[in-house]
Amino acid sequence: METVKLSKVKGFFVVLAILFFSNAPNLAAEESPPFTFVMIEYTGGSWQDVRAEQEAHVKDFIPKFMKWLNLKKIVSAREKTEVLRLTDPRIFDYPMLYINGHFTFQISDLEKQNLKIHLERGGFLYIEDCGGDTASLQKFGSFAKCIHDVVQSIFPEGKFQVLPPTHDIYRFPFEFPKGLPNMYGDNNDASPESPTKRRKGQGGEGFFYRGRMIAFYSDADTCCGWDYNGTAQWGDIPFKVGANIVTYAMTH
Repeated sequence: METVKLSKVKGFFVVLAILFFSNAPNLAAEESPPFTFVMIEYTGGSWQDVRAEQEAHVKDFIPKFMKWLNLKKIVSAREKTEVLRLTDPRIFDYPMLYINGHFTFQISDLEKQNLKIHLERGGFLYIEDCGGDTASLQKFGSFAKCIHDVVQSIFPEGKFQVLPPTHDIYRFPFEFPKGLPNMYGDNNDASPESPTKRRKGQGGEGFFYRGRMIAFYSDADTCCGWDYNGTAQWGDIPFKVGANIVTYAMTH
């Protein structure tokens, strides 16, 4: 009786092995999907008041950055930007989400819930503050304050912290011994090393939740630096900063 049972068990695993190995060539042929840069669209804010600029990021700035990542072999990346709302379940297919802007925006409870789930599952949020002139910020509100409030409301037990220059995000694959470079700040004409250029905020900040940095906030307007493709006074610094952020998001 035991012999019969054992033969049945062996037969079952033989069938499984045949099914597995018959499919193995296809599975082995599949490569890891390329990194996709996902830009979050929201209600109001820059997507309403300066939509043409946001679309320029989608069609031009970000693809230039992805092309640079491929050229330098930092990561295999799609050059086409994916634009999604936080209500779209496809956000869970990607490890890093990106959000930027100048002004106050609106975000629903469902969007907050989905962002919370994404980040709790190991996702990462890259935030870029594009700033704005004083008159516009007074009229339309500040993106920086809005996104800080949004993230804090989703994770009330977490907190934003100014990152020291020794943090990993400033070390790999490129070294930034002084921390986050100030590409634009409030003065578009100054060089990255100008001692007189004011920052929008305090530099790079990490949002920490349960011992993990789940979001990175930049006040450097790095994304606009991608537009110049290394031809402006700061050269390829914006690409290198972006590469460090993507690398951190993919490895932590």
